[in-house]
Amino acid sequence: MVMQVPTRVSELFGGRNDKLGEVLTFSLPAIKTCPGASGLCKKACYALKGRYYGHYVQNFLQRNHEISQHPDFHKVAVQVLNNSKRRGAKLLRVHPSGDLYDAEYTRKWLYIMQNVPHYTFWLYTRSWRVDSIYDVLVEMAELPNAFIWFSCDDETGRPITVPPNVRLAYMMVDSADEPRWEPDLYFRDYPMRDTVTKNIRGTLVCPVENGVSHTTCSKCRVCCSDPEQDPTKRTRGRFALSTVN
Repeated sequence: MVMQVPTRVSELFGGRNDKLGEVLTFSLPAIKTCPGASGLCKKACYALKGRYYGHYVQNFLQRNHEISQHPDFHKVAVQVLNNSKRRGAKLLRVHPSGDLYDAEYTRKWLYIMQNVPHYTFWLYTRSWRVDSIYDVLVEMAELPNAFIWFSCDDETGRPITVPPNVRLAYMMVDSADEPRWEPDLYFRDYPMRDTVTKNIRGTLVCPVENGVSHTTCSKCRVCCSDPEQDPTKRTRGRFALSTVN
């Protein structure tokens, strides 16, 4: 596979948007790169709608998919990030669209995270449901600059085992969709985001989706901070216990 080698961050990574703020991104086509996808997440997937559905964006995602399969993708990414003179927050969200599609690709991201220590990486993934990928995610979660979230819903249920440093994000598809177990963060599908819900049983609802907060991921940083080191970034136990508040 021939790859036109990027030399600048903007040639390989996406930039800011209204939800993420000042964050670099790397996205892939939804569904086709999501081996752990549930029926519920396929139905609710935002990356199949709106601006993601445009011809330009779809071509960009397909280009990224082809680049990600190149044997040297991880080495090129490391070189580009380490040579960048980017100012501001060094945050990189892996896969606003798409997911870790096999163990080899997941190991490429492990390599990138290991070799770009001045960046903070975070991702949400349902690929924990694939055993070979799960094993790499365990290694990834041990890194001090990587924040790994297992994405869950009513169909996936709670993982039988949760590795150290991994947190659980739950996707609510309607107001009655509350698991019997306690996740570490709630995401809400539309149109629930039009109603105000800051927490559920004392656990944080994503502030960007709680119907009242005006913020971005780069300002909030709940998902890419260690709650043990910074208690203000914790997602559980920061509210008085309530069903919905």
